[in-house]
Amino acid sequence: MSPVEVTHLVRRIGDPWRPRRSELSPSERLGVPEPDDVAPANVINDRLYVGVDSALHRAYQVNWPNRPVAGDWMWALLAAAGGPKVTTVIYEPVAPSASRHRVEHQLNRLSSDAQVEANRKNRISARRRAMATAVQAREEELVSGHMEMEVFGLVVLADRDLAGLDQRCQRLEREAVRCGGARLRPLDTLHDAGWAAALPIGMPVGRPQD
Repeated sequence: MSPVEVTHLVRRIGDPWRPRRSELSPSERLGVPEPDDVAPANVINDRLYVGVDSALHRAYQVNWPNRPVAGDWMWALLAAAGGPKVTTVIYEPVAPSASRHRVEHQLNRLSSDAQVEANRKNRISARRRAMATAVQAREEELVSGHMEMEVFGLVVLADRDLAGLDQRCQRLEREAVRCGGARLRPLDTLHDAGWAAALPIGMPVGRPQD
């Protein structure tokens, strides 16, 4: 994207209701953004939202559903809220040492649980065997050189007033329950960071901690 296209995108995401020019200005035709378009004119960071010009935004961290879902479950989630929104998925590599430690810990815990279950019931459940097989498969992938990745999803909703924003967020949260129990965590006090991270421009921002 050109600098002009990036500035237009950021302003459009920041304030979807901002009037747009029908034609490029003389400086934009030369590839130079207008000074007023380089950054939002007004940003207000509240605990429950971030205001960008005339729009209010609320950012959510999306955790993967804890039950099996169809491949298009995200479409249903986003469609439920309606209106302007932006979403992004961030992949972060996990250090090999941390991945190995996590796998070893899970294998030890599953082995201990299996021994307890075998002593109490004289059998090991199919569910526990399947969990152990999945962890062993991940261990083999690590040994083969495949790096583990963590997935961090963001959804940011926008509205012109707080009442409208609250209504849309409630619809989003209700739909998340239907989408396999996907957990949404509002980034209270960090909605500005969530909004910035959702911009499709590769801006480096700190990741909110669980």
